[in-house]
Formats: sequence, C-alpha cells, structure tokens
Amino acid sequence: MFTLRYHHEIAENLRMAREINALCAHLTVVIDERENFKEELDVLASRRVPKKMAEFMRVVQGKDISNLMKLDDIK
Repeated sequence: MFTLRYHHEIAENLRMAREINALCAHLTVVIDERENFKEELDVLASRRVPKKMAEFMRVVQGKDISNLMKLDDIK
C-alpha cells in the first residue's frame, strides 16, 4: 500500500517536472526572441528607418506583446 502511494507521488512529481521544463523551454525561446529584437533595435537606433520599415516594426512589436500576454494564461 505504501509502495503504491510512493509510486503515485513519484509519477505526479515527474509530470510536474515535465510541465515545468516545457514552460522553461518556452520562456527561454521568448526571452531569446526579445533579446534579438532589442539588438535589432539597437542597431537601427543610429539610423533613420524608412516609413514602411517603421510600420513593419510596429506590427512585429505588437505581435510580440500579444505573445507575452499569452504567457500569463499558461498555468
């Protein structure tokens, strides 16, 4: 009986560890994307950007914000 209980607890701990690892992997990807975007902005900061490029960057930045908002939903 005790063995069955411990096996159940181990299985639950493993499930939680897998879920935490998946969330960490997803968060790492989001952080890398944000860092890359910041580096791109730093490169562009010293240059003038054409109007179309500025519009494109605003659209991309808006999508990035919506992706970050989705992270709050994952629990």
